[in-house]
Amino acid sequence: MGDASPAYLYYPDAADAIHRFNPAAKIIAIFRDPVARAFSQYRHNRRDGYEPAGAFQQALALEEERVEQGWWWGFHYRRAGLYNQQWARFRNRFPAHQCLALRYDDLVAAPQSVMSRICRFVGVGDYQVQRSEDRINDTSRLSHMPANQAIERWFRHSSALKSSLRDLLPRHWRRYLMQQARRLNSTRAPQLGQSVIDELRPRFRRELIDLSRSTSLDLDSWVR
Repeated sequence: MGDASPAYLYYPDAADAIHRFNPAAKIIAIFRDPVARAFSQYRHNRRDGYEPAGAFQQALALEEERVEQGWWWGFHYRRAGLYNQQWARFRNRFPAHQCLALRYDDLVAAPQSVMSRICRFVGVGDYQVQRSEDRINDTSRLSHMPANQAIERWFRHSSALKSSLRDLLPRHWRRYLMQQARRLNSTRAPQLGQSVIDELRPRFRRELIDLSRSTSLDLDSWVR
């Protein structure tokens, strides 16, 4: 049996809870460049209609206020990238041979190699990865996003709207109208500017250096 969620790494009580459930659990963490991860999460939230901040810099400026107000962890863009602190909780709870740290970059570049390593780690037969260009929840290729977040949420979650359209129109017309409505509620997708990269890199540098030492992962490109 296995389970996966990025939230387990972030929440302080997760390591203890998992250990109580199964102290023999194998723990796998796949780390991504924290700057790229933060911006990807921002675009994800914007795409789905839940991020009211129209610029990434604005969302970063609001982060601490949001944390105090109890916003979901997916809006903790900086804090979620403090990997060494998070990974230390698992390393302190589980023996080293039950913990495996990997890089997201390696998973993208060589998925079969990474998957084979994971299979050996958990003690199962090798799994053959079927290469595909499709990536779940990938926001890197988005050219446009919802201009009005409330309208996008209504499109996604209004059961009354969907029910009414089903009663009135055939499927191909429903799809066409929704596509046109979303096209009208559209703005160009935000891009990650160099100034934001320059601001964020120093905030993660110490964490990444410590994580590299504790995991032996080569994180130099993220540190720079």
